[in-house]
Amino acid sequence: MLLAIALFVCLAATPTVTSDATFQQYVELMFQFDSVFETLCLVQTNDSVQARRMVEANQDLQTCVNLHHDPQNFTNALDSLTVENRKDFISYNCDQFEEIKKCYHPFTRQLEICFTERDVSMIKTLIMLEEEFAYICEQDGANVQTVARSNYSYCAGNLQELLQNCSMLEWVELRSKTIDTMTERDC
Repeated sequence: MLLAIALFVCLAATPTVTSDATFQQYVELMFQFDSVFETLCLVQTNDSVQARRMVEANQDLQTCVNLHHDPQNFTNALDSLTVENRKDFISYNCDQFEEIKKCYHPFTRQLEICFTERDVSMIKTLIMLEEEFAYICEQDGANVQTVARSNYSYCAGNLQELLQNCSMLEWVELRSKTIDTMTERDC
């Protein structure tokens, strides 16, 4: 009996291990890796059904977005954006963005089941891009400027590799940090 009480006191006094996502996991979530969604949801909810639903919601989101948006065409169009074709670019893409926003609703509902409010906010920031869509589309695309030469296609096409192989010396350390353990310099 005394052993049971001592064990209970030790367990009660042990700090709770949090399931905070690391920076590396946020990067993987940005690229919508099913396994990361599943693992983090399972850790948070301890419910394999909800974790599976999270994977399905992620897959459904990707399917829906791909119906309304071709990232390669978008990238090519940005690289070849001129004053003359800017209006067509804005009109076409902003119509597509409105359709894409509808794709996020079921995904968001499942996020809210599987993740903390802070993680939901971070995931939405990395994946949903609604503010970016609004910025591109506001005032008939007044914020979109043509440039003589763009590296957009290279950066967009290689973003995952660029993030994974970041030249910052502290990258390895940064990848394992959580929002709570990141310093101002890390940010």
